[in-house]
Amino acid sequence: MERVIDANVKAYLVACLVSGIHVEDDPNEFMTGLVDHMNGLVERLYWANGDEDGVIIHDKHDVPVLSLTYTNQTLKFALFEVDEVLESGINRDAGLMLLNILGYIRERDLDCEPEAFRVRKTVIPPSSSNKQIDADDWSL
Repeated sequence: MERVIDANVKAYLVACLVSGIHVEDDPNEFMTGLVDHMNGLVERLYWANGDEDGVIIHDKHDVPVLSLTYTNQTLKFALFEVDEVLESGINRDAGLMLLNILGYIRERDLDCEPEAFRVRKTVIPPSSSNKQIDADDWSL
């Protein structure tokens, strides 16, 4: 049987958790819809509460796992601190919650990508051009 979550998928999920997900939508509809989606999951026993100002997702034992905020078209994640005994289970739960969040974004037919994968491109005009070039245009 082929593994669904390989090294590339793990890298993508880590990039989402660390840098956030760029997704363009109405903050109120997006976040309240996310709460409804997470609370409607049958196979995962997670529940969420919140609104456009932020969402907290809890596990089945009522332990808060993820805090979500949506600003400037970026969904940001913060993991709650837990003791060492619960850490491995919470990390697994956070990953599964993230997969369900990505599923929600796909259901809404929205484009998304980790902020870390977004590239800003600056085109430097040829030297024969009369355009002004800023010092920042040359930085990496």
